[in-house]
Amino acid sequence: MNATGPDPVEEALMRVPYVDDAGFTDRVMARLPPSRRRLRVAILIASGAAAAAVAALVLPGAAATLAAALAGLQVATLAAWAVPLGLAATALLLGEMVSVGWE
Repeated sequence: MNATGPDPVEEALMRVPYVDDAGFTDRVMARLPPSRRRLRVAILIASGAAAAAVAALVLPGAAATLAAALAGLQVATLAAWAVPLGLAATALLLGEMVSVGWE
């Protein structure tokens, strides 16, 4: 159904349960390139790991802050997390842009 009422094409398709296309659809589907979803996930994971590595190298205290926060020894302030989170978000965004460009 669309905004102006029932869609005539959808109604026609519902009345005809199967349209024989002599295998055309199967041939088209077989020729489609394989999905790149795994590649996209791998790129995002690698981007996240790269962002974490850059954050650890650029901010020597970032790893200690993370370890202390995870251990519950101290509560990290927003200022302590701002740059590492910004780097991680930037790397993930770049990774997403690259993966979308490849699809």
